[in-house]
This record gives sequence, C-alpha cells and structure tokens, in this order.
Amino acid sequence: PPREDDAAVDLVAKRFGGQFSAQLETVPLGQWTGPVVSGFGLHLVRVRERIPATLPSLEEARSLVAGRWESERRTRALEEHYRRLRQDYRVTIETKPPGETPR
Repeated sequence: PPREDDAAVDLVAKRFGGQFSAQLETVPLGQWTGPVVSGFGLHLVRVRERIPATLPSLEEARSLVAGRWESERRTRALEEHYRRLRQDYRVTIETKPPGETPR
C-alpha cells in the first residue's frame, strides 16, 4: 500500500521484512528518508510518529480473546457442517481421451 497508518512494528516486519522494520526505527521523524530496502525493493518513507508499545488492560485483552475464540468456534462449526454435508455426496471426475468428442 502507498501508506500505512498506525502500523505496529511486528506487522511492518511481517509485510516488508525485519531489515526494513529495523531501518524505520532509526529514520528521523517527519522527514522523507530513503531509499529503505525491503523484499519488494527500494522505498522512500516518512515516519510521522513512534508510539511506545503498551500492554492492553484486562478488559481489552478479555474482549480480544473472546472475539477470537468466537471466530474460531464459528469456523470449526462451519467446517464440521461442511464435512457432514460432504458425506452425503460422491464426486466422480470422468476424463475423456484427447480428441474424443462428447456424445
């Protein structure tokens, strides 16, 4: 993307590589800097601000974990539903030799 707002260091590293992420920690704030190397090539970057990482509150963590748990529960339920549906069907793929015309 041409712009990343409020991107956590670990997400930047995941997208662009650890070397790119490490370079961003040393560039001056508010100035265009470059070229900065990533696996995608060379970039001109401007870091507007650096916000120190903080631990979430218990309530924030509880909300995140509950949301992720519910999402995973739904995914498992859907996978099980599809598995049961597939038991009722048999898929056969018939191939014809090259050049044979269908009847």
